[in-house]
Amino acid sequence: MESTEVVRALEKASGALAGLHHVTTYKGQRENKQGQTRAIAIEVHFDSLGNYHVEVSDEDGREAWGGRARDLDGAVASVGWGDLDADRYPPEQRASPGSQ
Repeated sequence: MESTEVVRALEKASGALAGLHHVTTYKGQRENKQGQTRAIAIEVHFDSLGNYHVEVSDEDGREAWGGRARDLDGAVASVGWGDLDADRYPPEQRASPGSQ
């Protein structure tokens, strides 16, 4: 049974569930633009309408995600991968409260 069929069957049988989607998590490592290797988790979401959505997080709490797409390639391509290369906090937020 395909994921779409499972999600639709669960929504239909429960009567109260809505927005149900299947999530598959992949874990690995990614080298950022600074040359640092970080552990990442990639969640691939698949909803009852047949859309994909991808969310990525790294060990430092950075996150990146993309829009919904009808195919997995489109969902992966829409992820803002560069967000994982950015400083976690902008410089003005890193300053200690008494230093300004």
